[in-house]
Order: sequence, then C-alpha cells, then structure tokens
Amino acid sequence: MQNRRQILGKAAALGLSVAALAKVPDASARFVSPEGLHHQDWYYPTSFDLREDLKVAQERNKELVLVWEQLGCVYCQKMHELVYSRPDIVKLINDNFLFVQMDLRGERMFIDAEGESLSESQIAKNYVVNATPTTLFLDDFGDMNFKAPGYLPPKYFKELYQYVIDGAYADTPFIPWLKARIKT
Repeated sequence: MQNRRQILGKAAALGLSVAALAKVPDASARFVSPEGLHHQDWYYPTSFDLREDLKVAQERNKELVLVWEQLGCVYCQKMHELVYSRPDIVKLINDNFLFVQMDLRGERMFIDAEGESLSESQIAKNYVVNATPTTLFLDDFGDMNFKAPGYLPPKYFKELYQYVIDGAYADTPFIPWLKARIKT
C-alpha cells in the first residue's frame, strides 16, 4: 500500500509532465503585452508623440485611432479574441486606420496633438475617455472625429469601422445608420 507521501510525489511528477506537455498558451495569453494589456502585433508602435503618429497616418492615407484599454478589462479581452481574430476585420482596419494602443490608467508620457507632454491617463481625461474599451478616431489635427465607447459583437464592430470610413458620423448618429444598413 502506498503512503500519502508516495501518492503526492507521483501526483506532482504527473503534474509536471502534464504541465510540460501543455506549453500551448490559451487564446487570451497570445495577445498580452509586457505591460499586461491585450495586444495585437498589427498595432502601430507609437512614437509617443501623437503629432508624429498623426503625420505617419496622413502619409499612409489612414486615420489615427487611439484604442483605450486597461488591465483586467474583460471586454477588451473579448474584443481581442472575437473581433481582432477575424481576418476580414483586421484587413479593414489595416487598410484604413493606424491603431495606437493606450492605457486608460497609464503613466507613459506622450506629446499630445497640441504639443503638451501628458501621461496616457491625462490624455484620456482630455478626450473624456472613462471606460474601456473605447475606440477614438482622430482627424488630421488630433481632434476627435468619432468616439466608440464599449464592446460590440464582431459584425457590429465591422459596421462601426465602415461608418467611420464612410464619414457618416458627420450627418448621422451611429445607431440609426446601423439600423438602416441592417435593413438593407
């Protein structure tokens, strides 16, 4: 008969071998940056000067987008896993936008569009971003074209990007525009 120590030893050995075999990370772990935020490899590596990032976006004929996230945001994780995993959506994003990831509570220092040195959290306050995820679309001067707070299912996120690409925000609120598109 085996004693408790032998049983625990065998269980530990088995646990180690199972752990060694299970080196494949889950889907959410693939998208985590060193800062702990969910991340995509196609996010633009910011210069930390939004004026420069705006210039790059203009040179590429794209719109600069600030994607506000924070640690522990389950809807940010959902956005990464369900929306950003769709090749059609990623292609639409990459063809039209330059995404810069921002941390709602972050203290990394940036130069904002006005040339002022501010932390990410201060920039969030200036744009009145107070929840995550929030997707903020900027014009060529760093002014907000459109702000999309919250998570949407993938098909609606795709429609949101098309809404901005079409410039529909200039004359039609998103929900009526979306309802009209869904009917057709």
